[in-house]
Amino acid sequence: PHHENLPPLNRQFVAHFGEWQPQGINRTVGQIYALLFISAKPLNADDITEALEFSRSNVSMGLKELQSWRLVQ
Repeated sequence: PHHENLPPLNRQFVAHFGEWQPQGINRTVGQIYALLFISAKPLNADDITEALEFSRSNVSMGLKELQSWRLVQ
């Protein structure tokens, strides 16, 4: 995905963070976390789906994984 909804620097950060893959976290989950990390306001699953152009099911699974790591609420 090209993440046209994000400013270029944010896009770059999200993409690079997704490549980092700490502790076996996959790229999608890493990119969701990066987006939440840089966001000025809380985002819901629909916001994330729109911003990252991921499928809703991928976002839901990613959020569940992040919740299991206690990285998001």
